Amino acid sequence: MPDLTDIPAAAAAHLGEPPAAHDAAEQAKRQVLDAFQAMVDARQAWWRTHETGRTELHLASGEVYLLQRHGVVRLR
Repeated sequence: MPDLTDIPAAAAAHLGEPPAAHDAAEQAKRQVLDAFQAMVDARQAWWRTHETGRTELHLASGEVYLLQRHGVVRLR
């Protein structure tokens, strides 16, 4: 699984979200990352480092996703 230290746990708190919303966002982020890792473990995808230093997920189907601080962007 990629190192997510560049995605601070308290990022949502700076936006004034209540703690419950922040906890829900963290749980959702963890679920997405767990699903991505399951695809990697099943050899259906692999992790790469983007030219910006951020983490990408490449799927065997050709899709590419860029993990960003506040979300995931489909590149292809």
